[in-house]
Amino acid sequence: MNTQADGFIRLQLALPFVQRVRGMGKDPAPALKALALDEKMMNDPSATVHAEIVYGLTNALAETASDPHLGCHVAESTDVTLWPPAAEAIKGAKTVGEVLIRFVTLVPKSTSAVSYAVRVEDSQAIFSARQLIRTSNKPVQTHGFGIALYVQFLRALVGEDWDARRVFIKTQHPESVPNFYQGLRIRRVEEHEYAMVFPTAWLLDEVSTAAELPSVPEAESTPDLSIIAALRNAARPLLADRALGANEIAAALGLSANRLQAALRLQGTTVPRELKRLRVDAAREALAEGDAPVSDIARDLGYHDPSHFTRFFRSQVGETPSSIRTKALSSSAKSTQKHLPDPD
Repeated sequence: MNTQADGFIRLQLALPFVQRVRGMGKDPAPALKALALDEKMMNDPSATVHAEIVYGLTNALAETASDPHLGCHVAESTDVTLWPPAAEAIKGAKTVGEVLIRFVTLVPKSTSAVSYAVRVEDSQAIFSARQLIRTSNKPVQTHGFGIALYVQFLRALVGEDWDARRVFIKTQHPESVPNFYQGLRIRRVEEHEYAMVFPTAWLLDEVSTAAELPSVPEAESTPDLSIIAALRNAARPLLADRALGANEIAAALGLSANRLQAALRLQGTTVPRELKRLRVDAAREALAEGDAPVSDIARDLGYHDPSHFTRFFRSQVGETPSSIRTKALSSSAKSTQKHLPDPD
């Protein structure tokens, strides 16, 4: 039975798409603005929007990047072993089938737009993600992301027994992945879903040692697939420590520093680069939303010398903190004036 909440997705799940586009040297801001979104909302783990918006955003970002398979490429640069439901599903599991069944029950309840299932039809097993609602925006990029991610996951579970010739993908949007993706057969279907079809016998296989994953934090601590988002969540309360680095953040995430750095390399970034970006974003927010002195903001971000902070901020933004605050106050005043009732 449908409810008013049906079809909503946690917005932060689309953040890796934004980060991928920026990493390609393209500006994601116009695509966000067209849907009345901004990166502050994207980083809010409590923000949810209707699937219509997420599908529209990811498709628009693909156009911005001139990459028709953006979702697929985002998934390929995502380390699925860092996703808590995957790690938890594998922990203690003996067979591929046990992992997949546990995974379906552990996937974060971050969306009411998709349901997952594992079923057996004679000699074929099917892992599927079904779209529960109908939208004007087609979920092309989200299908590409899901297909690439779960192919990666199944391949890790099966290990040496993997044979692409025995696997095919069913999807309503075969254009979401390259032709003959990973050597797999792709079949168009009318159902609003994407699914992996593979030999039932694989469900009884022992889990490959290639899928033995390190422990990771609970889902509440790592709210999406992006290691960058996880890093930002862990690092934000620690920014006052200017010595903050890979070791401290890795410890907060329950990972080794080497593992963290390897995952960031998949995203084309580093710990220092992401800390720099996070400090700039945190400074922008503080300058726009409060009246704390610049010296206090600087100290909270690890700069005990305000002039040092000002030089850093200007080198990254092209403007001084005072200039950004003045603009924010001016914009706020204009917005307030706009909504004041006309005098009689």
